[in-house]
Amino acid sequence: MLKGIKCKKLALFVGLLTTLLLIGASFYLRSADRARCTSAPDLRYVNITLIAHLFSNRDIDQSFDIYFPIPPDTENQKVISLSFSTSPDEMLEDEWNQSIARFKISSMKEGEIKQISMSCIVRLISIEYNVDPDEIGSLEEIPEEIRLLYTRDEGMYKISDPVVVSAVNDAIRGEQKVYDIVIRSHDYVIERLSYKLDPRWDDAPTTLSKGEGSCSEYVFAFIALCRAAGVPSRFVGGTVIDPALAGTMLRAELTDYTFHRWAEVYIPNYGWLPVDVTYDDGPDPREFLFSLPDTFFAFVRRGGYSKYLGWSYLPSLNPKVDGVLLRSRALWTPILEAQEALSCVHIAEKILFQSDKVANISRVGEIRELIDKSLKELDKGEFSSALFYGRKALSMARDLEGSTEKDNTLLTGFLLILFSILTVSLISKLRKAHIR
Repeated sequence: MLKGIKCKKLALFVGLLTTLLLIGASFYLRSADRARCTSAPDLRYVNITLIAHLFSNRDIDQSFDIYFPIPPDTENQKVISLSFSTSPDEMLEDEWNQSIARFKISSMKEGEIKQISMSCIVRLISIEYNVDPDEIGSLEEIPEEIRLLYTRDEGMYKISDPVVVSAVNDAIRGEQKVYDIVIRSHDYVIERLSYKLDPRWDDAPTTLSKGEGSCSEYVFAFIALCRAAGVPSRFVGGTVIDPALAGTMLRAELTDYTFHRWAEVYIPNYGWLPVDVTYDDGPDPREFLFSLPDTFFAFVRRGGYSKYLGWSYLPSLNPKVDGVLLRSRALWTPILEAQEALSCVHIAEKILFQSDKVANISRVGEIRELIDKSLKELDKGEFSSALFYGRKALSMARDLEGSTEKDNTLLTGFLLILFSILTVSLISKLRKAHIR
């Protein structure tokens, strides 16, 4: 009787083990399907065109200049190629080492419209810095050259103005730690200001007194507080599309008429980090603290007034010409070949991640080499070649995925047969033992 019970328990155990094997095998095989992802990482290649429109409401017989900022390469952006609709008359640099193109306009007739455009093929990535307050250096560790240049007073900051001094006392409260100074300045601006877009820029004291302003005025106020407390800070100006589009492929051309300004602060042991107090004045007040999505593109990065651009970061007339109106817009045009190449690379990498442990190593190496070639071609602006290598990598990855699934199916079948044989054999032996 006891042997019969043991026999039944053993048979039940073997049956349960076989069932678990089936479930595990099925789960493993289905896991490869998760690799078929159509999203892309926060990396994009896009054509950004900055267009300046000149309108004249009277005859202009004197010549004048229009200055275009040349976008820099930064931590989150790389300019692959740049071209103008007409050749600049001169290339210049301002006191902040900002590259600038000068165009000479000899004259304009009443009602005449002129247009100058700058087209940039760029690579953009999202960046986010994980800042540990305990790892940040002290105010004394800030390099002297940076401290002198980026804590000095400027016309839009007025750090000695009583309004700014009072705001610093309220916000900073004598704090000497760099991290706390930045956070308290950031929070103070967000709490005290409301967003309002108008055609003028007020300085920091006026903005703090009014309690409202545009992105530029948010930034002027934030920089004023940081500089007054000894933390180097500067601004970045450029074009931005909806941050909710970060990491997604553009489906159509987008136009930016408003443009945007944000800030950077110097953090010892970390360097210059982005801070966007305007976008942080929303549901998530820390989303744009030390981070920047791939929907931001900078035209300028400097500490203050420019002898060519003034306080602007867009095409500028200098000096102003009575009767001439200047308006700018930016176009974000998707590069379809680049988007498809990135998608192919991303899906291929997902497949390799799922298949790497069981796949043919040499085959995996070939696919990774194709992925690397595709990414290198993208960085050179050779989008057709990038797409060719991306498609080839994806095709090979899917073949590898199918081969891996087939091998797994055969292996699972073999194991099931083996377990079935073992089960029958064990039950047979136990029955014989029971009969004896």
